[in-house]
Amino acid sequence: MVDKPQGSYPSDNNEHPPDKIKVSLDQFGLAGFPCTLIMRPLFPVGDPRNLGGPAGLPGQYEVTFVLARPGYPLGPERTVLWAEEVQGDSHLQIARSVDQRDASSDVHAIRLETVKEGNKVFFVGHPNDRGFLGKLVSDPFPASSSKEALSIAFRLLSPWFSRLAFELETPLQIFSQESHELRTGTRSITYVSPQVERNLAGFLTEAATDIERQLYYSIYREAQASQSPAYQFFCY
Repeated sequence: MVDKPQGSYPSDNNEHPPDKIKVSLDQFGLAGFPCTLIMRPLFPVGDPRNLGGPAGLPGQYEVTFVLARPGYPLGPERTVLWAEEVQGDSHLQIARSVDQRDASSDVHAIRLETVKEGNKVFFVGHPNDRGFLGKLVSDPFPASSSKEALSIAFRLLSPWFSRLAFELETPLQIFSQESHELRTGTRSITYVSPQVERNLAGFLTEAATDIERQLYYSIYREAQASQSPAYQFFCY
């Protein structure tokens, strides 16, 4: 959880709250690995919604998965984008483009029923303006914490993602995952932390000449460029 980093906040003055609050965050988390940012509302002293902390308490949660086409980011590299700020994208067309879509007769979303390990959750798939699947949003379901809600939702959708990737021969990349605790409004987003920018001056500029070192360097490079934690683990 980030405790009020540098930025502008509605409580800092008597003006009306802005439509959006922008804050500047330094690099946090391991570059190239998933990290989590939690946004937690604070209520008056004594309000029961303050109980539970950022992790959340047992109750109802909603989970959103935002998709993206591999190699095509949805926004600037060092900007955290919440689900409502992006449409998402994929190679799976589920509707007509928005300029050809008839609101009364054409498909405007898909609904999935997922069941696994005693959990049953419905998800709604939303198309972007071009008609491609961009987001999957769950109906509210019970979980003991925000982390468990994300785990349940991923385990339920993962088999569907895997089957589509195999049968349709198309990649399905998750751009970000969000959980929303309905009791408090606390939200968390998990996304891949951006890489650190480096200055080439003063670093090694000649390639390794021995075969063994070349092999190690190439495997390390594969890990750095991958967005799969499992593949990175085996490379490192």
